[in-house]
Amino acid sequence: MRLYVDQGNSRIKLWLIDDRRIRAEAVCDSVSDAARWLAGLDVSALAAQVSSVAGQRADEALTQALMPWVVTWCFARVDPARLPTVYAEPGRLGVDRWLAVLAATPAAGAAIVVDAGTAFTVDALSAEGRHLGGYILPGLSLQRDALAARTARVSFPDPDWSEISWGDSTSRCVCQGSLQALVALVQAATARLQAESGVVPRVLLTGGDARHVLPHLRAEHHPLLVLEGLAVYGRDERALAAIRLREGL
Repeated sequence: MRLYVDQGNSRIKLWLIDDRRIRAEAVCDSVSDAARWLAGLDVSALAAQVSSVAGQRADEALTQALMPWVVTWCFARVDPARLPTVYAEPGRLGVDRWLAVLAATPAAGAAIVVDAGTAFTVDALSAEGRHLGGYILPGLSLQRDALAARTARVSFPDPDWSEISWGDSTSRCVCQGSLQALVALVQAATARLQAESGVVPRVLLTGGDARHVLPHLRAEHHPLLVLEGLAVYGRDERALAAIRLREGL
């Protein structure tokens, strides 16, 4: 049995994977919440596979809090031998982005990998399996919040990202303009990679705001893409099968 962990800057996502199924999962605000969740599952001697962008202190706090249940830890690291990258300093590439791109490598061919989260990231994968770089923009909520914070008369009591059309109010102009900008970025990145590779790339989409972006793109929705990448990283075919079954892939 393995514990898969995606530790971000504000939340910790956990999945307990047994054989070819996800036995339990949780989203926690703190390591103490994660420990309480594990304590209620009657498990022990777990092996943990971790993606973390939260920093060394947060990683140490995680391992300390979960020590009663976890006996071995594997923190994923960007490994240019597994997935080469154009980054001059590979260690400065976020491991979550790298894992999401790694998840696209088992299927041959060029790909655009999009994470529509707090930050909106777009990464390109060559047909030869090399990370070509990408783009980072503020996500939908960050764009909305930035405008609300820096303008006196723009507010968003009920943001609407349901469509892309001409906005008929200031709020809708901002929301639909933000959505249009992000969709256009993915389309431009896809066209660029197609021109460079000579093939139509796959587009893989993940992240909490994927539901807003997906209707406007030809894309594969992979809600657990970083988790897929962790399973590929650990060469855990059973876990990968369980994750893709959950995603309906």
